Amino acid sequence: MSMVGKHRFRFSIRQSVLSCGQLGLFCRCYETMPKTKIRAVLPQRPPHICVTCGGKATGKHLHCGRCKVVVTRQALIEAAKKGRLAAHTSEAEAKRAKSRRLHFAAQKIWNPSTLPGWLSHSVYLQKIQPRLSEATIPVIRLALGVSKGYATNVRSGRRVPHPRHWQILANLVGMTSSHSA
Repeated sequence: MSMVGKHRFRFSIRQSVLSCGQLGLFCRCYETMPKTKIRAVLPQRPPHICVTCGGKATGKHLHCGRCKVVVTRQALIEAAKKGRLAAHTSEAEAKRAKSRRLHFAAQKIWNPSTLPGWLSHSVYLQKIQPRLSEATIPVIRLALGVSKGYATNVRSGRRVPHPRHWQILANLVGMTSSHSA
C-alpha cells in the first residue's frame, strides 16, 4: 500500500494512521497528487416561447415579434380608455374650470399699456420665439403658470401666447429694450 502524502496523522477514534493525501488535506505534498478534473454540467435553460402563439421569443420577452405588436396595441388602447375616463372625472373638470377662470381673470385685468413699446407681435415672432428653444419646458411652464402641453406648444411655436406673457418670455430669453431694432 503506497502512501501519497508524507505527513501522518493519528486519530483516536479508530487509532489508525492516515496520510494527508488520504484525508484530502492540502499541504505541499498534496500538490503532487494527480488532480481529477471535475466537469460541472449546468442544466439547460428552457427556451423562450411566446405565450400567445408558441413561437420563439427573444430575451426576457413573453411574446414573439408578431404577437408583441398586437398585445402592445391592445394595452395602449386600454390605457387610453382609462386616461380618457380619468380626464373627465368631476375632479379633473373642476380643476380645468378653476384654471380657465384664473387665466380669464388675468387676461381681463391685464392692461395693454403695460406692454413696453418695443415689444410687439412681430418682435415676439422674430426675436423672442426663436430663442425659446434655449429655455426648458419646465422653466417656461413655471414662468407663465401654464400646463406642460401649452408650454411645449409655446416653445415650439405652434401657439402664440397672450401678449401679457411676452414680457416674461422676453426676460426669460434675456431680451431687453436694448435688443429691439
